[in-house]
Amino acid sequence: MDKIKNPLYFLIIVIISITAIGYAQEELEQSDAESNDLQTFIGLILIILAVVLLLTAIGYLIYRTVQQWGTMHNNIKSLPKSMQSIENIKNNTNSLKQIEDGQKIIQSNQKKIENSLLTTDKRINDIINYMQKNQESHVEKVIEPVSRDYQREAEKEIQNAEQKVLTLQNEYKEGLSIYLDSPDEITQSQEVMISLNWIEYNLRNWMSELDKSDSANSDVIHRLKSANQDVRNKLKEIRGDGHPTPRPIEPAGKVENETEFHELQIKCNCYVAHFEGMLYGYELQCSLHKEDYNDYIPKFIKDNLFNGVAKYLDTEQPPEQLQNFLAIADYETMPLEIGKTEADAHYHEIRQTRQTSGEQGKIVEVIIPGLQRISDGEIIQKPVVVRGE
Repeated sequence: MDKIKNPLYFLIIVIISITAIGYAQEELEQSDAESNDLQTFIGLILIILAVVLLLTAIGYLIYRTVQQWGTMHNNIKSLPKSMQSIENIKNNTNSLKQIEDGQKIIQSNQKKIENSLLTTDKRINDIINYMQKNQESHVEKVIEPVSRDYQREAEKEIQNAEQKVLTLQNEYKEGLSIYLDSPDEITQSQEVMISLNWIEYNLRNWMSELDKSDSANSDVIHRLKSANQDVRNKLKEIRGDGHPTPRPIEPAGKVENETEFHELQIKCNCYVAHFEGMLYGYELQCSLHKEDYNDYIPKFIKDNLFNGVAKYLDTEQPPEQLQNFLAIADYETMPLEIGKTEADAHYHEIRQTRQTSGEQGKIVEVIIPGLQRISDGEIIQKPVVVRGE
């Protein structure tokens, strides 16, 4: 508003001054014509006042110009500080964005931990409910034919619980699998961890079944052990050294009757279940990039497992265990029939030929079965075959 008022005041003063000078000039001319001394005096006074007003206006204009120049000079001097303030504001804005990103990550991790804790609590509550029901039915039916040393049995129960937890801890360190339920909202990292644990667990089960079989194939078992060790090493690498450690179990205290002994059993089962829940939560919180395992798991299934054992198994009807492993990688064996399927170099790797009668050009032997993708039928690995001549 001052920027408008100041020039306006100056303009008004100039107009008044010019008007006064013009009026004074007329008075002087009239006084000269009439020889009137009073009019001459008034004209001179008006001229003097007009000149004074004009000089005052010019002086005020010069003063305001100098004042504004000084203000401009100060603003120019403070410009670097203003630029620095703007830069600081930008930096603060970036810092706030980083803080917001960090808060989002923290909230995500908190949600994972809460889900793990809820799962652990559910498992412990299920065990407690089961033990309480078992205790109620048992207490009604129990008959004590002889006296029991409850204190010694209680101490043994605690030792067994501690040994179970120690075994779980050592197996986890060695890369053995743990049972993982799929969460309602599964992340890419959790999907990979569930797959790796499933592979390790089922490889051990398959080896155990073959060991008990009368027709156990030592070559297959050897290949399965090698593949299992590879998966265990991968799990050990992901888990690192920061895995959970069990807390000390509380001493037995004084146990004198059946009820107190069953209460101690519940406490021991909860102790083991709590550590299992800790391992479960830690496993599902392992952070890794799924892209790193998009190639690892299919390559492991094809090279370490399938190509290692397939040549020792029924090539026309692979065992169900092998088919389950292939399905994880979206693989299946290529269908063919010995003596009926034509040998075609586009689809089969013809390793050698063999003289046959009535099977010319047909596949007479499969050395290694082929693999194709389930979803689109793309050939992943041609079957290695012998062609009849």
